[in-house]
Amino acid sequence: MTSRERLLTILRGGIPDCVPVIHQMKIFLRWYRPLVPIGTTGSIIGTFMTRPTDRRVLDNFYRTTRPFGFWEPLMGVLDPEVRTVMLKEHRNDILALPFALAWQITLFLLPMQLIIKSYHAAALTSVVFIAGLTGMYFFWYRNLPKDEVLNRRRTLGERLYCSHLQGVSEMARYKQKDSIRVLPSQTKSQTKN
Repeated sequence: MTSRERLLTILRGGIPDCVPVIHQMKIFLRWYRPLVPIGTTGSIIGTFMTRPTDRRVLDNFYRTTRPFGFWEPLMGVLDPEVRTVMLKEHRNDILALPFALAWQITLFLLPMQLIIKSYHAAALTSVVFIAGLTGMYFFWYRNLPKDEVLNRRRTLGERLYCSHLQGVSEMARYKQKDSIRVLPSQTKSQTKN
């Protein structure tokens, strides 16, 4: 295949067969193109063939998660003060998004680069990691409502502590039940002998 034929193939939306990886991608796209419309059609049909979600469930979901997007009918559920705080939080989330993506990708790449001993690339990745972390702090974490931050910390600590206590109390109850079960059976077997 000449370079002109490759260029024409690319311009027509095709993929030339000059590279094996490209050929594999061509096979993938052959299956991907029909599956996307089929999946989309199935999602739309499934949406309109099922009953709508109960309004109370939607209200609870909206109050709990406070999503942004096309939720106009449910915005009236919240107080105006809460709506203002929520819109500010959404703005901060959108501002923090590029930093969060950079942080998450570098969090994945950094250990791999250290394992393969690519220290120069790891140093550059560390700079991007720190920039992403700093951006997330200033645009997202610092702007979280203070009571929410404290509740999240307390909830996590309480969960860990409560799960520990629950595990201890369940073990004690299990041992107690075992001892209660064992003792009557021992006495019954002793009386039979």
